[in-house]
Amino acid sequence: MSAAHRVLFVDDEPQVLSGLRRSLRKHADRWDLRFAEGGRAALEVMAAEPVDVVVTDMLMPGMTGAELLAEVRRLHPTAGRLVLSGHADREAVIAAVASTQQFLSKPCDADRLVRAVEQVLTVRDLVLDDRLRVVLGEVQSLPKPRSVHQRILDLTAREDCDLDQVVELVESDISLCVEVLKLVSSSFFGQQREVGGIAQAVSLLGVDTIRALAISGKVFSSGATPDNLDLAALRTRSVRTAALARDIALAEGWETPVVHQAFLAGLLRDVGLLVLADSRPDAYRAITAVPEDEHWAAHDAEVAELGCSLPEVSAYLLGTWGFAMPVVRAIACAPAAAGGATGERTARAVDFARQRAVGRAHVDPVEGDWLDAARLEAWNRVCDRAAPGQGTPLREAVVPSAP
Repeated sequence: MSAAHRVLFVDDEPQVLSGLRRSLRKHADRWDLRFAEGGRAALEVMAAEPVDVVVTDMLMPGMTGAELLAEVRRLHPTAGRLVLSGHADREAVIAAVASTQQFLSKPCDADRLVRAVEQVLTVRDLVLDDRLRVVLGEVQSLPKPRSVHQRILDLTAREDCDLDQVVELVESDISLCVEVLKLVSSSFFGQQREVGGIAQAVSLLGVDTIRALAISGKVFSSGATPDNLDLAALRTRSVRTAALARDIALAEGWETPVVHQAFLAGLLRDVGLLVLADSRPDAYRAITAVPEDEHWAAHDAEVAELGCSLPEVSAYLLGTWGFAMPVVRAIACAPAAAGGATGERTARAVDFARQRAVGRAHVDPVEGDWLDAARLEAWNRVCDRAAPGQGTPLREAVVPSAP
C-alpha cells in the first residue's frame, strides 16, 4: 500500500484545528493529517517532513496565511496551497493570489474541503517529473504581454472606465481570461453556481478587483520569451478549438453542462504553453518546432521534453487551481483513450476539435475505438460546416461552480 498523502492544516485557533481533526478523522486511513498553530509552526513541520497539501487560515498573528503560502511556494513549490478562512476581505484575497492556488471560505462543510484537497492530490499524478512540478508549483500567475498588462492598468485607472471595454480587453488575452475565471469561482466571492461567461465574471469581480489582479500579475520575462511565441495565434486556436468542441457536443445531443465543459476545456487546453514559454523556453521551442497538424509527433515531442503531454500540464495547473474536474479530465485524458463515460467522450471531442483547429483536414479512425468511422465522419462534417475563420466570443465560456 502506498504511503498516505500528508496534508497540513494551519490555524492560530486550537479549537478550529480540533474541529478539523474531528471532521476529518474518517480520512485518516488515506491522509496523514498534520496540524500546526500558526505559520511559523507550519514551516517547522514542513522543514521536518514533506507535505503534499497545505490548508491555512488567512488572518493569523505573526504570519498571515498569504505570507505563509508565499514561503511554502518558495521553499516547497510542489506542495498544494489552499486557503480556508472566514475573515479575509477582497483586498486580502487579491494580495494572496500570487501564492494561493485555491480559496475556500468558512463555513466550509467537510465534504467540500475533502473534494478540494483530493482534486489537488489527483492532478499531481498527471506530472511525475519533479523538476516540472517545481516549475508549475512556482507559478504565481499566467504571464501576460507587457502591452496587455499596461492597457488593463491604464483602462482601470480612468474614472470613466467602461466595463464593456474591460470585458473586451480580458477576452483578448487567454492569461487574463484564466485568472478572472479562477478568481470568480473562488468561494470568497460568494460563487456557488455557474458563471455565465467572461462578461458576468468581470461584472461580479468589479473594475477595482480586475485592476488589483493585473497589478499582482506577471508579465513575460523579456529576455527569455521564445521568438516564436504568437499569443494572437494561441488565442485564435484556443477559441476555435472551444467552438468546435461545443458544436460536436451539441451535435451529439449531450446535456447542457457537458456542452459547457467541452467549450471551456477546448479554450483552456493549451494554457500550459504560456508557462513553458516563460519558465521553460527551451522545452517550449522543442515542442513547438513540430508542426501542429502532426498530432502524434507533437505528442511524442511533448512527452520527450516534459515526461507528459502538454494537455496534462494544462490539466495539472487548472486542477490545482480548482477548476471543475470534468473540465480538467476533458483536457487530461489521453487522445487514444476509449470513450465510454461522458467525461471520456468529452475528452475525445476536445482532442478531435484541437486537431481540426490546427489544420488537419480530416481525422482518421482507430480500429476498435468508440470513435468509429461513422461517428468520425459525422464529427468531420460538423467541423467542415464551421467557417475556417469562425470564432466564438470568450464571453460565452461558462464556468462550472467550484468543487
